[in-house]
Amino acid sequence: MKRIILVMILAALLVSPVHAVSIKLFLNYDGSCNVYYYDVSSVSTVQIPEDAIDLTNSSDFISFKTQSFTEKKGLVWNVAYISPFDADLTIRFPAGARVTGGNGEIETIDGLIYLYKDVSAGEEVDIEYSLYAEEESPLLLYAVAVLILLVFVFLLYSFSKKPRLKVEREVSVDEKKLELLPETERKIVEFLLGHDGVTQKDVEAGVSLPKSTVSRVLKTMENKGFVERKKVGLSKKIFLSQMFIEQIKKSKE
Repeated sequence: MKRIILVMILAALLVSPVHAVSIKLFLNYDGSCNVYYYDVSSVSTVQIPEDAIDLTNSSDFISFKTQSFTEKKGLVWNVAYISPFDADLTIRFPAGARVTGGNGEIETIDGLIYLYKDVSAGEEVDIEYSLYAEEESPLLLYAVAVLILLVFVFLLYSFSKKPRLKVEREVSVDEKKLELLPETERKIVEFLLGHDGVTQKDVEAGVSLPKSTVSRVLKTMENKGFVERKKVGLSKKIFLSQMFIEQIKKSKE
C-alpha cells in the first residue's frame, strides 16, 4: 500500500505544471512595454496584441512592444497583464519609479526596480507605480527656475560691475603738471581720466599706439604708482591710482 502511495506522489510531481516559460515585461517611461517570452516551444499558441510593434517570433522566443498592458490615471500608472501561460514573470520598472500597489518579490539593481512573481495561465497581474519626476509640483519647478535665473543675473552683474575710484572723475586737473610727463604717459593719463577702468587693448586703441609701446609704458607707470590693475570679472582693468589723481589735481585758488 505504501509503495502504491509513493508511486502516485511521484507521478503527480512528474505531471504537475512546471514554469518552463519565462516572461519579462520591461516598462518604459512613456507607458509602453517591451515584452519578452522565453522558452515558448512547448506552448501551442501565443496571443500577440493588435498594436504590437518590433515583433520577433522564433521557435522558442517571442518579443514585441505594446501599449496594451499599461494605463495612466492621474500620476499613477497601472499595469494590467493576464499571463497566457504558467511562467516566471519579471517586471522591470522605468528609472525613477516607485511601486505603490501589487504583490511580488521586489529587488533594486543598478537603481532600477524589478518585481518577480510566479504566475499561472489566465492569472491577472495588477501593479501600480508612480514616477518621481511626474510627482514634482510645477510650481516648485518654476520657483527653482526663477531662482537659477536670479543667481545667473547676480553673477553676471558681479562680473561686469566696474569698481569705482573714491575720487570723482570730474576732477580739475592741473595741465601744467601733466605737461611734465613724457608724451606717451601724458596721452595714457588723459585717456584714463575719461574712462573708468579699461583693458590694455582699450588703451592701445584710445591712444593709437602699438601694443609693445603701451605695455612698456604702462609697466613703467605701474612701477611709479601712477596706474594700478584690478581684476574685474575674468579680465584685468587699468585705473589711475588714487595717489596719482591727488598729485595732478588742480589746487584751489
